[in-house]
Amino acid sequence: MKKMNKKGFTLIELLAVIVILAILLGVAIPAVSTYINNSRKSGFIDNVSMFVNVARNSAIEGGDIEYPSDANHATVVTFEQLKPQIDRNRDKSSYGGKWTSESYVIIVNEGTNERPNYIYYVAANDGKYSLGNAEASPKAQIIAVEEMKEANVVRESTGVTKPAASAKLKKNAQANTTTFLTADSTGEFIID
Repeated sequence: MKKMNKKGFTLIELLAVIVILAILLGVAIPAVSTYINNSRKSGFIDNVSMFVNVARNSAIEGGDIEYPSDANHATVVTFEQLKPQIDRNRDKSSYGGKWTSESYVIIVNEGTNERPNYIYYVAANDGKYSLGNAEASPKAQIIAVEEMKEANVVRESTGVTKPAASAKLKKNAQANTTTFLTADSTGEFIID
């Protein structure tokens, strides 16, 4: 009798391969999800930084944006005003939402009239996500540009309120003092 050469896998071998693949997927999917989420957060902050740079460059070059001339005054520039100067692909956040009217750059003169010291703040909102600090409180915030890398992107469905012109500004991280922006009769914003 001739011996038959059986080629193939047994059921146990196939089950072992499926179990190994399931374990690998169980480890890989959370790692990839974390990577994608971190990439989107980084992209959100990079897009916001681009709006700040456009506002800064326009003010320096004497374009449509003017630096606040008086001490404790601010110039507020919406992302909408800055859109003509940016790449078309940047009019949406990395999460796919369009920047809302609650997205703006604030240039504050924290110096004197003779020696101005311009500090940049930013608020960003795409309808679902905002610039904020989820660890401190789940709220959208107006954030100083130099603190933006430590900022987080928070989702509004978790109770995030949209940033507004009357929101707090963090003036100095070391002094832990806060100031408020209020609009005067001319529409300029003054630090109280």
